[in-house]
Amino acid sequence: MRYRRHHVTASGSASPAIEKEFPGQFCEEQAHADRVAGRISELGDDPDFNSVRLQGRSDAGHGVSRDIQARLRANFVAERVAVATNWQRMKLSDDVPMKRKCLEDFLADEKEQATELKEML
Repeated sequence: MRYRRHHVTASGSASPAIEKEFPGQFCEEQAHADRVAGRISELGDDPDFNSVRLQGRSDAGHGVSRDIQARLRANFVAERVAVATNWQRMKLSDDVPMKRKCLEDFLADEKEQATELKEML
C-alpha cells in the first residue's frame, strides 16, 4: 500500500526522475501480492484483502511523508525488511518446490529494489 500511495501521489517534487520510479516499484510489489493471492486461491483458500488486517500483518510501516527522500528511505528500509523476512521464510520452507521458487523470486526482486533505492538515496 505504501508503494501504491507513492505512485499515486508522486508529482510535483524536485526529483521528477525519482518520481518516475514509483510506478514501477508499485507494479512489482503488486505482482508479488497477486502471485501470493493466486497461490492461496490455488490451495483452496480465499486471500484476505482487508486493509486493516493487512496492515496488522505488515513487516514494514507505510510512511506518509511527502518528502521524496523520506519516501526513498522508507522504501529502502521496507525492502531490507522484505529481504530478511523472505530469507527467513526460505530457510524455514518445507522444500515445496513451488513455494521455494516463489520465495527465491521475491528475494531476488527485493534485493534488486533495495540496491536501486540505495543508489537513489
